[in-house]
Amino acid sequence: MDDNDISYEPMDIDLSSNSLSAMDISYTEPLLDYSRVTIKQEKDMDISDYICRSPSPVIISDILSPQSVTVPKTCNETSTSNHKTKWISCFIVLLLSFLLYKFSTFQCCDDFQLQSLKTILQSRLYGQPAAIDSLIKALEPNVSKMLILYGGTGVGKTMTASSLLENKWDYGNIYHYTMPSFLQTFSTEFMIGHTFCKSTLVVLDDVQFNDIHIVEEHLKELIDKSNKLSKVITLILIYNCDENVNQYVNKCDNILLELRKKFYNININKHYIKFNPLNEEHLKKCILNDLPNKAVDEDDLNKIVKYFDVKLDGCKGVYKKMKYLNIV
Repeated sequence: MDDNDISYEPMDIDLSSNSLSAMDISYTEPLLDYSRVTIKQEKDMDISDYICRSPSPVIISDILSPQSVTVPKTCNETSTSNHKTKWISCFIVLLLSFLLYKFSTFQCCDDFQLQSLKTILQSRLYGQPAAIDSLIKALEPNVSKMLILYGGTGVGKTMTASSLLENKWDYGNIYHYTMPSFLQTFSTEFMIGHTFCKSTLVVLDDVQFNDIHIVEEHLKELIDKSNKLSKVITLILIYNCDENVNQYVNKCDNILLELRKKFYNININKHYIKFNPLNEEHLKKCILNDLPNKAVDEDDLNKIVKYFDVKLDGCKGVYKKMKYLNIV
């Protein structure tokens, strides 16, 4: 204790029995216990945890030097931080589990089983023998290629693509897009199958004439990446050329030259496969196909056909229209 802290005022002596000591010495400051405070910390115990557990305030004096003293977090801050850490850890674990599952179930489809596909198409499509033969022939070579399936409404273009994709949805190198969602979701960065598999199949459905110049850059990007990775890519575009039908005039007859011009700048082997218009005989087969358990004679069939315009709609929506007419 410093001598400067001692008051030299006259000492008062209290000799009464109530006095705790024979002599009370007055100082300028109240009596304090300046003995060194030692806190024995538990193993691996943080100082902030000790403060949080302590039932009464703790005076930290000489535990640490002034230079190394840091203000600990409050109990609430520590609890919130731990809570956030747990959530982040859980999210990381779930993400890693999802990625591990994806990689463990990842499969590549390198064989389209063309002979089986041809048999299926011959049983499902009516009036398109030339289109089926052209499709199988175009798919055979193991080289990068683009197939443009074009024709009117309801002639079998989308059904052809659906038959090709049948039982192949779980493969990582099979991609199916429709317009206009293709422009919003397409990115080669997320096409993992295109990177790890030998070949890739991309189907783009419901392409309109004005969409061709919009999708052109995406197709070029996909083809360029395939060439850099030495991968085989098959692009199938389904184009409906009846979009500008005027007074029921089929616009598909003279569309081939315009399609060639539109895709001229895309450097890949191109195959233009035309789907011909259907007639009433084809429409009757479509109707009978949707009435497998109902006996329909020729007269009834001719009456049903009158409700349809095969030149405009082909076989599209046959079942829905028959259901609306209470035929099924």
